[in-house]
Amino acid sequence: MIKKILAGILALVSLFSVVACAPDEPPAEKPDHIGLYAAEDGTLMKDGKAFYGFGVNYYSMLNCAFSQRWDVSNSLAALEQLAAYDVKVVRFNIAGYASSDWDYVIKKEELYFQTLDSLVDKASSLGIGLIPSFFWNQVALSDYFDEPAGLALRTRETKTMQFIASFTAKVVSRYAEHPGIYGWEYGNEAGLGSSLPNFMDFMPQLPATSSRKNRDMDDKINYEDYVNAVKLFAEVVSDNDPYDRIIGSGDAELRTSAYHLKTSGSWGMDSVAEHEQMLDFVNQDPISAISYHKYPEGGVSVTANPSSVPDYLGLYSDWDGFMEYFVAQGKRMKKPVYLGETGFVYSEATAEDKKTSLTPEKILSVIQTIADAAVKADLPLALFWNYDDRPDYDPNQPNDRSSGTEWSWNERWDKGKGILEIIQKANQAFAEKHAESESAQ
Repeated sequence: MIKKILAGILALVSLFSVVACAPDEPPAEKPDHIGLYAAEDGTLMKDGKAFYGFGVNYYSMLNCAFSQRWDVSNSLAALEQLAAYDVKVVRFNIAGYASSDWDYVIKKEELYFQTLDSLVDKASSLGIGLIPSFFWNQVALSDYFDEPAGLALRTRETKTMQFIASFTAKVVSRYAEHPGIYGWEYGNEAGLGSSLPNFMDFMPQLPATSSRKNRDMDDKINYEDYVNAVKLFAEVVSDNDPYDRIIGSGDAELRTSAYHLKTSGSWGMDSVAEHEQMLDFVNQDPISAISYHKYPEGGVSVTANPSSVPDYLGLYSDWDGFMEYFVAQGKRMKKPVYLGETGFVYSEATAEDKKTSLTPEKILSVIQTIADAAVKADLPLALFWNYDDRPDYDPNQPNDRSSGTEWSWNERWDKGKGILEIIQKANQAFAEKHAESESAQ
């Protein structure tokens, strides 16, 4: 009897304790969305409003840690510099490039995530959104698991595809609630290597750790294989991100022969209808945003005509025309479009070119032309290639590779400072343009 009485008293005490400690207000409801997301009509959205902005690629923001004993203090400081120029979004490689780089991710997982945590937290505190690109070098991943590159993506039972699913789930679930992540990307320009009859010309040597003697036809990645991997990635992201952030492939502009390569293995020129059919094929649901990479044509010579841009199928002839075309494709597909890479690169430059054609003023005129066209056409997001905090300008390296990622720049260079200032002013132009639109409504 005494035990029953004591039990009753304890139960009442516990009940009163719960009531006394209960909060006065119910917990805040979770938002419907975090980061960038797509509206039903394909508008790119953030926080309930259409989003328009410019940012940068910062390829080495994370993987510089692999050669710096996990010290990313330089990257953290660089994010402060980017925030000072109102950079809205940063795209970066979430892993490495060589097959051996996956050891840093897989075998040093605790250090890897501690480092990534610090970068995501820092970006969020500065109001910068991140778009991590997961499998930058698709072939390096299959090489890591010693599987032929094409065969590795053909079914979901391979080691490569199982890792794509498990790693994606681990990363996305870890950061699903984090406001520092704005979107997710599969990789980098993987579609360009699809269904090529001369694919062996672009294949790297097998790593020394491989049990295979030579590459063979199983290394050929067809468009179907590539899309199979991207769809798996996108499905896993969707399953683990309840906030519907945008999911992109990270791909470049389609090849002019994409449809012919897929269907007949030939280099025939696609028609407009075939081009659009391929756009639809490589961007199937649950891919929710269309990635393109677009650069001027002609390298050094383009400084004489900053509006010059590769003309695809007669659809456009300058940057204004390209932006209109690209935005229109997004509306047709009801998915937001974004330029994951753009800017001006010139790998064939000479030292003499640096003195004449490649002055900072002429380079910046090309960047300004791209930015102006994006604002005019309401392109939702454009990310310039490539910010790198490490290198200082080296006049003996005409292609601007210096000691960092190729064609990189930073605020210590006249060109880099100018690009960041263009980004800052272009973001302001977007803000003013759409403030006027909202007030007019």
